[in-house]
Amino acid sequence: MNILGLPSIPMAIAYKERIEIRGEIVLPRSQFERVNRERALA
Repeated sequence: MNILGLPSIPMAIAYKERIEIRGEIVLPRSQFERVNRERALA
């Protein structure tokens, strides 16, 4: 899943200046390992 799949994150905001967004995510180790395998195959 990427940021576009998170319904709690707005896809647009009413702010026109430059902005930097930072965040973090917590996921089970099994999902972390799956993501790494998929990235290695890409």
